[in-house]
Amino acid sequence: MLSYVCLFQKEYLELLANITATSGSKISLVGIKCCMIFGQLSNRESLRDLVLMINAHQNKAYHLGFGKGVSRSILAKANEQRSWKIYRDFTDHIISEAKKLNLGSNESAFSFSNPIYAVGSTTIDLCLSVFWWADYKTTKAAIKVHTQLDIRTSIPEFALISEAAVHDVNAMDSLS
Repeated sequence: MLSYVCLFQKEYLELLANITATSGSKISLVGIKCCMIFGQLSNRESLRDLVLMINAHQNKAYHLGFGKGVSRSILAKANEQRSWKIYRDFTDHIISEAKKLNLGSNESAFSFSNPIYAVGSTTIDLCLSVFWWADYKTTKAAIKVHTQLDIRTSIPEFALISEAAVHDVNAMDSLS
C-alpha cells in the first residue's frame, strides 16, 4: 500500500510529468496515470466503469489530478498512443524508491548477505478471437508472466511476459 501512497505525492507526479510531454492529447500523462491508479485502487472493471465513477465525482476530479473531464474515448486513445517505455521508467523509479523504504524495516528478518529471490509465474487467459497472437491451445489464448521477487523487500525485481507455452525453467534464463 505504501507504493500507492507514494504515487500521489507531488514529487512523483512531477517526475512522471518530466518523463514525457503530453504529446497533444486533451489529458496529461499525469492525469491518465492518476485515472488508471484510481481505477486499480477502486477495483474498477473497465474503462467505462472507471469513467462513470470519475464523472460521478466530477467536482473532486480536478483536485485529484484527473483534469476537468475524462471521457472513455480520450482515455482509451491516450492509453493506446502512449509508449510503454513511459510506464516502465516510472515503475522502475517507484520500485527503487519502495525498495529503499522497505529494506531498512526488514533487515533483521534475514541474516543472509546476498539477496534471496523467489521465482514464480502465472498464466493469464485471453480471448482467442481478440488476442490471436497469443495462441496457446486450439480454443484458447494466453500469456505467462514470470516474476522474480526479492524476499527481503517483497518487491518484484524482474518480470517477463512470454507465450503461455514457455516453461518456467526456460524463462529463468531471462530472469537472471
